[in-house]
Amino acid sequence: MVCERKLIIMAKSPVAGRVKTRLSRDIGSAAATNFYRHTCQSVIARLSSTKLWRTVLSISPDTEVHNRFWPRHALRTTQGQGDLGERMRRAMTIQPTGPVVLIGTDIPGVQGHHVANAFHMLKQHDYIFGPTPDGGFWLVGISKQRYLPRAFKDVRWSTEFTLKDTIDSLNRQYSGLRLGLADELNDVDDGKDFKAAQDIIGRRILSS
Repeated sequence: MVCERKLIIMAKSPVAGRVKTRLSRDIGSAAATNFYRHTCQSVIARLSSTKLWRTVLSISPDTEVHNRFWPRHALRTTQGQGDLGERMRRAMTIQPTGPVVLIGTDIPGVQGHHVANAFHMLKQHDYIFGPTPDGGFWLVGISKQRYLPRAFKDVRWSTEFTLKDTIDSLNRQYSGLRLGLADELNDVDDGKDFKAAQDIIGRRILSS
């Protein structure tokens, strides 16, 4: 029986100069790329080793979908063009009916129980978000596809207003939505975030 729950992991091919550009300015391109490569592999491996949901990798750029970096048997799709909101909406729309949770790969502290809790919350909510301390979100989940067509519009991405804008936009467009907040986790966007996450990611990536 095919699991109806889908976990989408948005991921970029770990090429220096194309990933974690803000972090690169603080700790250098090599260290930032090493961080991304390590965290990406760890998150994918950690969250794919379960039968509670089916994991789908949404890859950017599209030409890297068959890169050998990705786990051999991982189900993969391409992100396509557009801003982050358009790519997230597209990734979630192409999945079959059923609860869908989407995350990124720069959340070193994410564990299986965080995702399991998100799916559990979707039994009582239409949308859930996992907030980050900087005003963004590391996770978004939907219970039904019908809430997707107009999602993620008029959002100031990569700002302190990202989560607020997203929730405000949904409330304007859909009446009576049941919105919930999951666990808050730290993402890693710059040098300050990187230092704060050292206990989780380990110092070995700085010298790898």
